Amino acid sequence: MKTSIKHDSAGSGGSPVIKLESPADYKHVMERIAGLKATPKGEDEERELAALQEAARDWESGRPRAAPHEKAAPSRKD
Repeated sequence: MKTSIKHDSAGSGGSPVIKLESPADYKHVMERIAGLKATPKGEDEERELAALQEAARDWESGRPRAAPHEKAAPSRKD
């Protein structure tokens, strides 16, 4: 699986930003989400689950997501 993962540079313990790059990434993320939901979670797993769910929603909607330190992509108006 090839993904882009950006972490909060401030070190505040926030969720990483995960950007999926292929349909195979999406499949792996969905499998990981299912695995995380099926087991007890600590704080790190909760953050991972939230970031993976956001990445899956972004993939499904087709919208890019900028990391906290990056400028958001401009929205397209057709």
